[in-house]
Amino acid sequence: MGKFSRMGAAALAAALSFSMVAPISANAEIMKNYDAATDTYTYCNEDTNEVVTFKADEGKMEDTSLLYNEKKVYYVNVGQYMEIPSIYTTPDVVKFTGFKSSSKNLKLRMYDSFEATNTGSPKYAYYKKVDGKKLYFYRDVNGNMQSAEWDALKEMYKGSGWYRLQFYAKKPGKYKVNFNAVNAQGAVVANKSITIIAKADTRAIKSITFAGKNVLKDTDGDGRDDYRNYYAKTGNYTTKKKGKLVVTANKGYKIKKLEISSAVVAADKPDDGWEGTKNKGTEEVDINGNGRTDDVVNGQSEKSVNRVWKTIKNKKTLKLSTTSEDAEVDYSLVNKKDNSKTKVRKTNGIIHPTFLRVTYYDTKNKRTVREVYELWLLKK
Repeated sequence: MGKFSRMGAAALAAALSFSMVAPISANAEIMKNYDAATDTYTYCNEDTNEVVTFKADEGKMEDTSLLYNEKKVYYVNVGQYMEIPSIYTTPDVVKFTGFKSSSKNLKLRMYDSFEATNTGSPKYAYYKKVDGKKLYFYRDVNGNMQSAEWDALKEMYKGSGWYRLQFYAKKPGKYKVNFNAVNAQGAVVANKSITIIAKADTRAIKSITFAGKNVLKDTDGDGRDDYRNYYAKTGNYTTKKKGKLVVTANKGYKIKKLEISSAVVAADKPDDGWEGTKNKGTEEVDINGNGRTDDVVNGQSEKSVNRVWKTIKNKKTLKLSTTSEDAEVDYSLVNKKDNSKTKVRKTNGIIHPTFLRVTYYDTKNKRTVREVYELWLLKK
């Protein structure tokens, strides 16, 4: 997971917050694994248990998002214009038309769109050699995985489009949006639809409390995390080193697992010509226990691990990390040829992050999703 950038004075207030106000990342995941001993890649959809595997010289993953089942349910807040992720055509159709809401209580606006004919290349998930043939695997307009050789795929592909939609829901409810899939000859080959659920709070995670305080507090009732007023008395900060952690999901989501990790501070090699100690923010870890650190395990390279996750239980006491992420840049070095030359850097960070990874199941779309939050402990 990516780290926050170093914070300047303008962002210091945010650093003093117990900042779980928005996830660092929120992803449904295809689990990527690489076995260096056999030079083999394996990709697994953890919800369907579908597996794609190939040797490095016989295949390549192009777009893991196409391995997911098609997403058909989206959430929007009532009384706000909200955009959903772009909708893309598949290689067997050139455009979508006739987007229409099923109710006057759900306004639909085409915010942005793109359509092209006889240009570009078809989107595919991956290619691999099968019986000596190089086959390209792609999703068709009905969401089924198909395969074809490149020339045949190019011949079928005549154009593409993508569409960004905004919605305004007047009332809570469940709505349908219908549209048509059109091929290169102008014929409608499929009738498509998505479901829009309008509600007050569209977040998967309803609340996260630490030591009795809801650090995902929604103070203005719009269903979104509030985090700009860092100096307010209700601001999300803590000096408590431990407390009960309670994570609650909204309707339509089920929590599967909670994990925590602290900042990694490991020993690094001194600069050339120097000796002493030097830190870094990653370390080598034998995650799968096979005695090597050259594999990729569930998307994590063993050679460069910056988060070591530990499973915890919900509604139990959590002890926050006291490791400063800033310490990864510390060093104390002496020149090998001239010991009068030294280099010392020592940080004394006042914030200590604990990373919380929440794995939950989206029951409407039948997808497992992970969100990572940062919990900041303020040093007294």
